[in-house]
Amino acid sequence: MSLLQFTEISLKNQRMLDQVGEIYEHSFREEARFPWECLLHKFKMDQIRAKIQKRKNEKHHLIGAFKEEKLIAFLILRFFGDFAYSSFMAVDPSCRNREIGTQVGQKAIETAKADAEEFHLRESALFFEVEKPENAPTEALKIASERLIKFYLNKEKGHVVFLDIEYIEPTLIKDGQDMYLAMVPFPDRDYIESNRLLRYIETIYHLEFNLTPQKNASKFHRYMKVITDSIGNRTKIYGIPKIHGTFNL
Repeated sequence: MSLLQFTEISLKNQRMLDQVGEIYEHSFREEARFPWECLLHKFKMDQIRAKIQKRKNEKHHLIGAFKEEKLIAFLILRFFGDFAYSSFMAVDPSCRNREIGTQVGQKAIETAKADAEEFHLRESALFFEVEKPENAPTEALKIASERLIKFYLNKEKGHVVFLDIEYIEPTLIKDGQDMYLAMVPFPDRDYIESNRLLRYIETIYHLEFNLTPQKNASKFHRYMKVITDSIGNRTKIYGIPKIHGTFNL
């Protein structure tokens, strides 16, 4: 497996941004993704806002993966205070099934760890969503989702915990999308405190999806109720029991 070269993509490099947009638009279903121009504009505004407001421990990464100087994958990762959230990781469809996703995923983990170390955090974590196979609209996408879960559950790839909660991603789909919320903890451990997790989810809703009690209050409270009801009176949230046996992997 040849190693990829990774670099932060400048927001002034329109040619490269257009290439990222092409990969993005070919990697995510139209009904569940935001237009690339809107996503890119938000990313630029987030960087400006973080700089102007001097928000503590906040970073926004748009990282390209290159092979022989050709962009073949990218990831978007943000660090919010004391945790990281990866909203998008995508590989050029013509380059899939070559273990490229393995390297991109590892880069996301390394970037989140590096940010946590830069900010001198004793505890942190990287979060991302994974589509549930039973929600995939086609058999091919269902199989792809199952393979992705199998990949993440391979301990050699890192300690990924599929959190045992109901989680709604506020996508363009009318009522949001029921997803797995996955976590890579720093340092490794099997759980996260419930109050910390709820704070992280509220931050993701606010800063990533502009969903707050003041904006789209009805949707915010409806989604949060689903999450809090699934947590119940638990003080710690562990991984989903026996997730290995959930799918024909």
